[in-house]
Amino acid sequence: MNGKHAKSGAESSAGSRFAGAPGPLAGITLIELLTAMAILAVLVTLAWPAYTDSLRKARRIDAVTALHEVQLHQERYHAAHYHYAERLSDLGYADDEMDSPQQYYRVRLHTPETGTDYLVVAEPRPGSDQVRDACGPFAMSAAGPVSGQPADPACWPR
Repeated sequence: MNGKHAKSGAESSAGSRFAGAPGPLAGITLIELLTAMAILAVLVTLAWPAYTDSLRKARRIDAVTALHEVQLHQERYHAAHYHYAERLSDLGYADDEMDSPQQYYRVRLHTPETGTDYLVVAEPRPGSDQVRDACGPFAMSAAGPVSGQPADPACWPR
């Protein structure tokens, strides 16, 4: 007798789900959503300056790459002509000013009249985010990187 009308525990709980009995509602409240958004906003506000500084530091490679490229062309020119080129156009560039490979810097060449040395300078392009970089312009001469003026030695990537 008992066996006919008694339901097991599993059957009775399964039966109540399908019988239209309301269960707990899944989801989040507006307060929880606003709290999560506030926490996210604080994290982004704290992390953004560090992120942009890291980007600026990584973009310094663009200036150094351009300087090394001009230095290589100058050494080839010097080997063939026994003096350094006075203009970038003498080295095969289209103009006497050029953009760095990723266009964050503008590169100019300064050569004394003696032709025994040169100074190639990569300045942050106006309007680029690199203008806000603390290091500013980079310079290289025939002897290598010019440290301290304009860019601090700590600015040069290693």
